[in-house]
Amino acid sequence: AQLHSTIGQKDNGDIVILASSLKDVMCLNVLGYEAIALQSEMQMPDRKLIDGLKERFEVVAVLYDNDFEKETNPGQTMANKICAEFNLINIILPAHYKSKDISDLMKDHGVEIAEKIVKIQLP
Repeated sequence: AQLHSTIGQKDNGDIVILASSLKDVMCLNVLGYEAIALQSEMQMPDRKLIDGLKERFEVVAVLYDNDFEKETNPGQTMANKICAEFNLINIILPAHYKSKDISDLMKDHGVEIAEKIVKIQLP
């Protein structure tokens, strides 16, 4: 599976976030977070990948799209599956911001709001 990543800059650290796209990885990097994205948001990550991240980072979190306008909310459905399978933190963008991903949130509400929403959900 192809991986989009900013981890090359840091081999280990406090937090790494599994995001849904390269665009989101870049936005998280602007906020100061290491991040990776799989080829597809609908793909279950390989256990070896997650175990490797857990060895290198103190916290592994997931920030997938909040498809709040769709009844099935595929982004959050998959995020919940991944978090349940690997015991990870799910960072959820509140629906009242009407931003389905971190890049929309930054564009529509600013970097400070995006930073606060991510930070408040992390240990």
